[in-house]
Amino acid sequence: MLRPEYQMVGYIGHEHNQTREELLEWLRSLSDRPRGKRIGLRCYVGPGGSGKTRLLLEVGKSLQNEGWITGFLVPGSVTPTNSHLFIDSKGATLLVLDYAGTRFSEINILLDALAGDRYRQHPYALILLDRSEPDWLQSIVQRGSDPNYSGRTELHLIGTIESTARKVPQMRQTDLYELYKNGIKKLANAIEKIPPQHSTLPLNLPSRPLYVLLLSLLTIAGEPLPDDTTDETSILTKIWEWMLSQWQTRLTQDQEMEYGWIEDLILGKKDTSSILEELLIITTLGHVFSTEQELADFLKTHEYLPQDKFGRTPDSLWLAHRITQLLPPYEDQLGIMSTIQPDPLADWVIYRFCIEHDSILDWLNNIFSSEKSTLQAAIIFHRLLARYSNLYIEEKLILKELCKWADRRLKPNEVPVMRNTLKTLFEPISEQESAISSITMFENISRDIIFIK
Repeated sequence: MLRPEYQMVGYIGHEHNQTREELLEWLRSLSDRPRGKRIGLRCYVGPGGSGKTRLLLEVGKSLQNEGWITGFLVPGSVTPTNSHLFIDSKGATLLVLDYAGTRFSEINILLDALAGDRYRQHPYALILLDRSEPDWLQSIVQRGSDPNYSGRTELHLIGTIESTARKVPQMRQTDLYELYKNGIKKLANAIEKIPPQHSTLPLNLPSRPLYVLLLSLLTIAGEPLPDDTTDETSILTKIWEWMLSQWQTRLTQDQEMEYGWIEDLILGKKDTSSILEELLIITTLGHVFSTEQELADFLKTHEYLPQDKFGRTPDSLWLAHRITQLLPPYEDQLGIMSTIQPDPLADWVIYRFCIEHDSILDWLNNIFSSEKSTLQAAIIFHRLLARYSNLYIEEKLILKELCKWADRRLKPNEVPVMRNTLKTLFEPISEQESAISSITMFENISRDIIFIK
């Protein structure tokens, strides 16, 4: 419900609007530049939940109405052999790469291709998003060598190729309170619930919009807010506890579900995570279950079957069906089970699990067989290492080992199993398919781009 592409609650505030309009003006101005300079590169940075993705979704929606081709590029898509497919567009193009810090190779390849096609007729812009400026950003733009003779050394002379990241601005406190109240109204309407009439406004709100909306969701649910409503970890803790309680309520309503099974599924045993939490971590790290039978076999093989007080376990296929009903996938997801959303919540749940686990590398090797992709895990582990920079040295070492584990298992030119359809972020799939069908150069890479138009 709070995934950025759903845009259930509009972001407000002078700073957000000003940043959006300035970016739109900059992108449109590329058309007015002389041939050879109609290309642009920008990087926007800000903590998770600060509005980076929302900013580009709103910009993309405006540009698609003007005939631009716009989209978010799925990680792992670009290789030296297919990069021209992402550049040879027949119209003005905006391509967005999220979590850019983990995507040096792809961006380097795209810049080579873009330099070679810099005399294009239509404007082309790459927008990079991340939580902090990639340490290679300046050097990748100002690269001195040009082994492919693509004109790469001339890129830094183009004024719209920017080598310094821009920060996504913070919202004012007055705008945050307005967002909190709007969030209560819009989210309550979305889940067909009457919003509370006399809810007390928190004395203070977190600085990031996503966390304000999470407080709105807790208010609608009638859950007590954290004592410190500016503490993001406390907000994530409350949200996760509330989600677990909702799943517990639904399982309790199933007359065939034994109470002991529910305890194992939701609460877990002493000093261990619950079964559902571990399964959600597994899918979020990129393990895809394609069928209920596959999930059932996994539950049985990896001993994820709950037990009642007599030691009885449910039929694995019966349980797999119950789990997929409880946790169905999102629209743009492969497989039959959802992942943890939004990203900051997923990061917190996975970070806590990995740091507290006695033998996390053994657990990962057991879960991810050699043929399973670890690209999504690599993206998440590198994201965690960048996000949790003020860690004890032991925790930082654990995250570094997790990054090494995932990186070592990456396959050459690996494409992640993240999207399986050409899907717009703004319109129903049926409405946008006809608009895309004429763009022949994108037909072979449709699984790699999530199109806005």
